[in-house]
Amino acid sequence: MKKLFFVLAIASLITACNKDKQIDITYQLTATIDAMEVVKNIKDIDNTDLFPNGTVSETEKVRITFFVYNKAGELVAEETKLVSSFNDKLTVNKSVKEGEYTVVSCADVVDAANLTTIETEYWQFDQKSSLTTCRAKFNADIVWYTLVLGYAKQNVTINKAEAVTVSLKPAGSMVTLDFDYLNLSNIQTIKVGYNTWNDYLSLSDGVSNMLTLLNDGNVFSLTKDASYRNRVRSCYYLESNKLNIKWVGLNAAGVQVKSGTIPSTALTAGVNKSFNIDTNTGIVTTKSASVNTVNGTKGEKSALAPENKGSKPKPQ
Repeated sequence: MKKLFFVLAIASLITACNKDKQIDITYQLTATIDAMEVVKNIKDIDNTDLFPNGTVSETEKVRITFFVYNKAGELVAEETKLVSSFNDKLTVNKSVKEGEYTVVSCADVVDAANLTTIETEYWQFDQKSSLTTCRAKFNADIVWYTLVLGYAKQNVTINKAEAVTVSLKPAGSMVTLDFDYLNLSNIQTIKVGYNTWNDYLSLSDGVSNMLTLLNDGNVFSLTKDASYRNRVRSCYYLESNKLNIKWVGLNAAGVQVKSGTIPSTALTAGVNKSFNIDTNTGIVTTKSASVNTVNGTKGEKSALAPENKGSKPKPQ
């Protein structure tokens, strides 16, 4: 009888201990991330794909970033991988506890000779420990152009193993300026200034913030070259309610001989803008929204990153 009582007492003690002990049960969250839509509609001057089948140059890689936030908005898991093209789907596996989560993913282009080492990034992920503060911020050291950015966010409830498909979409649009000034012989240089510039994309709601620049802010120059009928410039901008662009034509002495303004235009994510500017008349023509233009030989990085890298002044 005493032996039976002793066994029951041990059993009761074990039961009581188990009631106080928190046993964490985790489930596998599998995410398949597809970034192809980010660059699907960006075209070259001859209407061919600028990123054919999602490819990038040999010196670039596609970076895919994946964040998992809990109901309180706290970062509980993340993954960053480099892949060879936007067409490479990435599968990510994470173990998380039962609950409600928000998964956020981004895709961008970085300079990298291999799949392990990033040499230059055009977007940086800032304050990522909290969903309310995390953002993809434009790299302040790269002050005069940027490459594409994709974004997606969705909610998922975990009470068993779950598999989700994350389809990334463009966070901005490619803006192309096509200057026709070969017939105006005394224009040797064209300077262009924007009144807005990329700042950051909020990962919590996908809303972008654009800096407003004063005194022409971001200015770049195109020097006349008889090899080209037109001179063009492309840059990727986050979605914005308004984009104002001013241009000035200078002669060999640096004196202004012509100027104009491209009408204010709203930027819609995924809708690329292309403008032809006749420097003789100042007339601006909006071209096909799906056509992007290359400044140089097809396939050169100058399509997105013009010459004299780093020469453009920093936004104030």
